[in-house]
Amino acid sequence: MVTDGVIQCPPMDNLILGGITYQLMQDLAHANNMAVEARKIRRREVLVADELWMMSSTKDVIPITKLDGKLVGSGKPGAVFKKMSALFQEYKAKL
Repeated sequence: MVTDGVIQCPPMDNLILGGITYQLMQDLAHANNMAVEARKIRRREVLVADELWMMSSTKDVIPITKLDGKLVGSGKPGAVFKKMSALFQEYKAKL
């Protein structure tokens, strides 16, 4: 979730599958001076977030532009998503 330019993600616990992509996202964000908070996120926050996206090892970063039939933010992938997606692609190109 992104709110006011800050990437907010749930902390690693029994509800979040730990993995390379989660850690890579945090590493890339920190290395590029992007604000990241790992904390418990409430449903009401998700419903009013500026951006939502998911990450996976096979699909990289995926924007969520609609949730429960309502647009997320502008309904288009946001600036933070675009930056993170570009960083993922740059990282993969170096492998």
